[in-house]
Amino acid sequence: MKLVLNNKRINSIKILEKFNIEKIKIGIPVKNDEARKVCLTNVGDVVLPDAKFGPLSKKNANGYSYADKTKQKEMRYVNTIRFHPYGNDNADEIYKDIYRLCYPKIEVPPYEISLQLTSNSRSELFIYAVLTKQIRDNFIKEAINLLLEIFGICVITDEDIDVNFTNKTNWCNWVILPPGEKPSDYLKNFYNNNSSKKNMDFDLERLKYIESFNYISDSVGINGFRGYTAFIFEKYCVFECATYGNAIYIVERENWEELSKRTKKELIVEGKVVAKIEHKEFWKESLKKEFKKLGITRRVEV
Repeated sequence: MKLVLNNKRINSIKILEKFNIEKIKIGIPVKNDEARKVCLTNVGDVVLPDAKFGPLSKKNANGYSYADKTKQKEMRYVNTIRFHPYGNDNADEIYKDIYRLCYPKIEVPPYEISLQLTSNSRSELFIYAVLTKQIRDNFIKEAINLLLEIFGICVITDEDIDVNFTNKTNWCNWVILPPGEKPSDYLKNFYNNNSSKKNMDFDLERLKYIESFNYISDSVGINGFRGYTAFIFEKYCVFECATYGNAIYIVERENWEELSKRTKKELIVEGKVVAKIEHKEFWKESLKKEFKKLGITRRVEV
């Protein structure tokens, strides 16, 4: 059975009642620049779509939160403002964290529906959603709406199709920076060169502080991982994000890229998080203590 949708979204999965959910495939044929639009280049490439495509893409990449009004309000960090001290425009900007009484947040993890570029025996290209068991069981509607949001069309089938779902996959969510290029400089240029990002709340001091330690290499997140940086040390990997509202996560260096695909909740539940540092008033001191415990030392300036 096959169904082609070209509406903005679906509100229920009743249209799938006659489909075999275990065999269902959700995707689109590549006819123009669809693959390039989501940064897919070669057959086998897999990507978590950028949050820029719309509200569902944002939830898919970053998750979301809502206020729990059944609980008492509490003091919580809400924003950080940047300003020149004493009105001196020639002075370096400083940052001030703003706290306010708010209802506690309930954090909902991202769906993390990825897209894969595939081909058939006639070398025709297709983009299909990667449907894990969790996504089949819980997020089929979201997978369909994600394709509709990005491409304006979605093809659903449970038939056997002539497509090579290759085992040779290439995850395209991280870019290794050239030696000598710092993540803080890379992201500063990215934000400055993208007008839609200029007003985002971000703090490059977070990255600059970790850059002062002896890391071996670094990678910056792209597509759905935009804003994240992975600092690779001898035995550990440190995930940091320049945008406000995110904590620092430290994991074992081995298989760090595989771990980066999991949600924060999964990492914590599975015991993969060596340490988590919240960006509170004394976060630098907390991180410095944790680094000392892990044998991570400061970089010696020559």
